[in-house]
Amino acid sequence: MTNLSKTVRGRLKEIAYIGRRVPVQCRESADGTKKYLFELSENRGFVESVFIPDEDRATLCVSSQVGCKMGCHFCATGRMGFHGNLTPSDILNQFFSVTDSHLLTNVVFMGMGEPMDNLDAVLKVCEVATADWGMGWSPKRITVSTVGIVPGIRRFLEQSRCHLAVSLHNAFADERVQSMPVEKAYPASSVVSLLRQYDWSGQRRLSFEYTMLKGINDDRRHAEALLKLLSGLECRVNLIRFHSSKDAPYQTSDMATITAFRDFLNAKGVRCTLRASRGEDIEAACGLLATQRALDE
Repeated sequence: MTNLSKTVRGRLKEIAYIGRRVPVQCRESADGTKKYLFELSENRGFVESVFIPDEDRATLCVSSQVGCKMGCHFCATGRMGFHGNLTPSDILNQFFSVTDSHLLTNVVFMGMGEPMDNLDAVLKVCEVATADWGMGWSPKRITVSTVGIVPGIRRFLEQSRCHLAVSLHNAFADERVQSMPVEKAYPASSVVSLLRQYDWSGQRRLSFEYTMLKGINDDRRHAEALLKLLSGLECRVNLIRFHSSKDAPYQTSDMATITAFRDFLNAKGVRCTLRASRGEDIEAACGLLATQRALDE
């Protein structure tokens, strides 16, 4: 960079380096979804990212941690435990180093890890992605997911304009805690109570993720409880088929049950959709990311 002084170039050489790391593996699904495996610097482990093409959209599902502390029983990442936080550059490297980087229209923080448990890094990435001096994206192109870390949610909503997705999965506290230990510290009721303090009528979107577990959370009683919990809140509910993985003690609900659940909520005024399952044949679908399987192949 000869347009910089020798002094500045010398200082940059001392404190910075170009840290782009290419993926060490890429697997492609029959539906066009691609799962990338990245090795982190300094032997800090591996993470996975998923590229999801869909007509005029191309979404990258990025990771924010190696593993996860939250321990959700239906999630393969949660069952692998926590092995470290990613730096902002680790996360941004996923943006820039997937083969299809130039096609990206959206990014979702729904890969490995709990974004609100590594919030400094996630907020920095959101800043870089949306700032005029950075990538210049609209905040509407980024969605950050959480299991419901209340202090993190509050800070995220104050410091970012990106979309928020909350992993809910059950509206009954005594049932939710059986598969989501976070319910003990941050009950879903307290999460929703916090979210009611904010205006969701503008461009920022609030959604709730709800994995359909056969015989666990998929009957009319659960739909009515979910309706009561979210009543009057401007939001949408995304139903997700459960994707089975090794040692997971669950099965997915059948399509008739899922459809009835969706139709009930829509009829009551809660916008509800069924998320298309993508990349299940390469273990890239929701809840299946766990790098040990990739390393064993």
